[in-house]
This record gives sequence, structure tokens and C-alpha cells, in this order.
Amino acid sequence: MIPLTLQPEPATFNQAVRVPGQAFLQATGVNVGDGLSPRSRWSGRDYWRRHGLGMLHTAYDDICCYLCMYIENSAVARRNFTGGSVEHLVPVGQDAWKAYEWNNYALAGQLVNRDRGNNSLISPFVLDFYPFELDLPSGVVFTAQGLTLAQRAIAIEINDVLKFDDRPQHERDRASYYEQFDTGVLTGAQLARFAPFVWYEIQRQGLVINEN
Repeated sequence: MIPLTLQPEPATFNQAVRVPGQAFLQATGVNVGDGLSPRSRWSGRDYWRRHGLGMLHTAYDDICCYLCMYIENSAVARRNFTGGSVEHLVPVGQDAWKAYEWNNYALAGQLVNRDRGNNSLISPFVLDFYPFELDLPSGVVFTAQGLTLAQRAIAIEINDVLKFDDRPQHERDRASYYEQFDTGVLTGAQLARFAPFVWYEIQRQGLVINEN
């Protein structure tokens, strides 16, 4: 997880997501600031998934806000639970009216989104430091050096909530990206496109290869 810049709301978002969503909440009698659960009550009203997910993939270049790696935008990937999903930064069970707000959305891989669940977590749009460093070539993430006590507490919370230590597949994915760069399969520009955190760490650690 690295700092992320909130992208502008797409021109079609209001009519496709917010307007029908708020009409549903009004008809249901949900007050502003109230949550709505269980998830079954949202059946057929998940406009964020039907219309917003594709917008998120476009706005954030198919990069997971938590893992900082490429996630495929396809029905096949989602069936295999390896695709993208809409992350409600404030969960719908806490504030239903934020369910249809662009600034409450981030693009997240399905597995890490499920791991986050309804746990409180700092928004990547609020994060203003790099909480993690990367061991290369293993792909293992660890808490960054030189953090303040407050920053270190945030890093530990992120790791605990998102279960970075419990998902070896993510380590293998990061290691694979590094190996592909190290062996010349991917250029620096390509790595920056598909795994920006790995590329950031390669640069920070002085491991950039002269590609000329």
C-alpha cells in the first residue's frame, strides 16, 4: 500500500451510479449516515459493481490500491477471484449513503478486499508516507525503516488488516515481477505500469538496470 491520488469522478458516474443508488436508499428509508446490512439487502442495487467497477479500472490503470499490482478486468478473472472489485473505503454497513460516492471508492483485488472486510483502515488517499519496504528478490513486504511511532502503528495496522504476511501468492507475484525485470523480460516502464511499488523499491534500492 502506497499513497494514492484520488482521480476525478467520471462524467457518467452520477447518472449511472449515484442517482439510482440514492433513489434506492430514499425508497428504503435509510437515513444519511446510517449503515445498511446484511449485503442481501443490496441485491440488484450494486450499481457500483455494474457500472462503477469499469470506471475504476480505467481511472486507476488496473492497479490494486492495496497490493499496487495489476489486476485483470474480466469476468473470467472475477470468477476465479483474481480480478478487481470496488473497495468501499467506508463500508456500506457503516454508512450506506457512501455506497454510491466516487470519492469513497478504490480499486482493489477481490481477495485483499475480502481480507479488509469491515475493518477500519487508513485510506490510501489520506496516506502521506510509504509504510512498507520490499525485500528483493523474495517479494516479502516489511515495515519501512525510519518511520515515526505514529507511522509505524499505521503500517502495523495495515499489515494486520490486509494480511500481507498470510498471502504467499502476493509475495510470489512481486518476486515474479522483479525477476521479469531483472532478466529483461519487462522494461522499467512496463514494470512501473504493472507493479508500481516493486518499481519504486527497485529505484529506492538502486537496482535499476541500464536498458540502453
